[in-house]
Amino acid sequence: MRAMLQRLVTKKEGLFGWKRRREEEEAVLLDDVTKLPSKEQHKLDATRILQNRKGAKYAYVSCDVAGFKYINETYGYAYGNVVLRYIATVFASCLGKEELVSRTTGDHFCLLLH
Repeated sequence: MRAMLQRLVTKKEGLFGWKRRREEEEAVLLDDVTKLPSKEQHKLDATRILQNRKGAKYAYVSCDVAGFKYINETYGYAYGNVVLRYIATVFASCLGKEELVSRTTGDHFCLLLH
């Protein structure tokens, strides 16, 4: 009986450990505000796409939101996050297959376009 309980406890800890690791991985691979791929995930995905499509032409676009500091300072960070999520949604809705967008820092977005 004791051995059976020990196996159940170990199995339960293993399941929770797996869930915790998965949440930690998602936190590293997804931007917490926009839910876009993080800078690290963007690098991995871009490398994969470019290696698989050698010879294809791509453009790398780096942009930041003009006046975003003013939005945060005037309306607060919560409203600034709403603006960032909206921008992320617009970018993501315009992407084709094998194209990427990510939020790399603050108000900075990077896109890989075909």
